[in-house]
Amino acid sequence: EDDGYKSFYKNGLPLFKKYKVPFTLFVYTKATTQKWGDFMSWKEVRKASEYGELGVHSWAHPHLAKLSNQQIIKNTKKAIGVFKKYIGYVPKMYAYPYGEYDERVKKIISKYFDVIVNQNSGAVNLDSSLILLFKSFCTSIILSLS
Repeated sequence: EDDGYKSFYKNGLPLFKKYKVPFTLFVYTKATTQKWGDFMSWKEVRKASEYGELGVHSWAHPHLAKLSNQQIIKNTKKAIGVFKKYIGYVPKMYAYPYGEYDERVKKIISKYFDVIVNQNSGAVNLDSSLILLFKSFCTSIILSLS
């Protein structure tokens, strides 16, 4: 689930728990930290992490390819610091905001995370990445359950 919406906590998490389906919650850390109304609290994020994995979805949810290298690094380090403060560790996974990236962004983000996932739209063929397909499949399930 991208962003950490309360609807996931209220509607999705109970189903994932009930059916023991693995998931990754990619947290939009600024929205969670600043307690924006539609987003989960850090307490809810911690509770969700008991049943699935956590991932970073940036600090400010920017269009990364439009930022300078320094802005990308600053945004990423802010998200990492917030995770350390509220969760006690830094997740190994990252999801690009809006699914947007280029080789420059990929090179910078990969310095901080072991796994980077993305939601890609379009046709599927024999050359399609299974990792990216899995995330798209899971996103579709979550959207249909919400």
